[in-house]
Amino acid sequence: MSIEPAPGGYAAGSGPLARYKIRCEGGAMHEAGAIILALPSYESSRLLSSIDPTVAALLSDIPYSSAMTVALGFDAGAAASLPRGFGFLVPRKENRKLLACTFVHSKFNYRAPQGKGLLRCFLGGSRDPEVLNLGDEEIVLGIRQELKAILDFSPEPIFCRVYRWPASMAQYVVGHAERVKVIQEQIQRHPGLFLAGSAYSGIGISDCIRTGKAAATQALAWAAG
Repeated sequence: MSIEPAPGGYAAGSGPLARYKIRCEGGAMHEAGAIILALPSYESSRLLSSIDPTVAALLSDIPYSSAMTVALGFDAGAAASLPRGFGFLVPRKENRKLLACTFVHSKFNYRAPQGKGLLRCFLGGSRDPEVLNLGDEEIVLGIRQELKAILDFSPEPIFCRVYRWPASMAQYVVGHAERVKVIQEQIQRHPGLFLAGSAYSGIGISDCIRTGKAAATQALAWAAG
C-alpha cells in the first residue's frame, strides 16, 4: 500500500480540493480528499516517505517495544485459592519475566464463567524484548513457576493462550513531546492528512479513541471546507 498526491489535485494550502491516491495491494486504487493514518508511527512513516521524507523520518524515530500476554484459565477450586484483589505488578528489581498479572475474573467478572479463574500475565516490554522468541511451552512453564514463587499458586490450568505483539507499544523517550510537536507542525503542510493512535499523546485505549475522534473531527471539518 502507498499514498501519493493525486496529479493536479494536491498543493500545500490548496484547500478542500487537495486529494490523494491510495494504491492498495492487488492493484486497487482509491482517491481521497482526507486521510487519517491511525497506524503505528513506523507504518505511517513508510506511507508518507514519498510525500514528506522529513515527517517520515520523525515518525520512524519513535521507538517501539514488543509485548506478550498469556491467558491462564482455572477451575473454581483453583480460583478460590487466589488472593483477593485485581492482580499485581512486578518491580524491575525482582528480575522476573512477569511484568504484571491481572485477575481478570475479579476485575471484569463478565469475562470468565461464574466461579472460574482467568489470569492474564504480561511479559516483554523494553525490559525483556527477547522473551517473544521463546516457545509457548517454555513461556507457560516459566510463568507458572513465577506464580508459585510469588503467590504460592501452582494448580494446573484448564487452558493456556500465548499472544505475541511485536513492535506494539510506543515508547515516550526524552524529547518525545517536542518530536510530536514538530510532527504536527510538519503534517499541517499537507492538507487533508491527519494522524491518530498511541504514538503521540497516550498509549491507552482511551487515548487512541480520543485521538481518533479528534482526527475524525478535523477530517470532517476539512471535507466541509
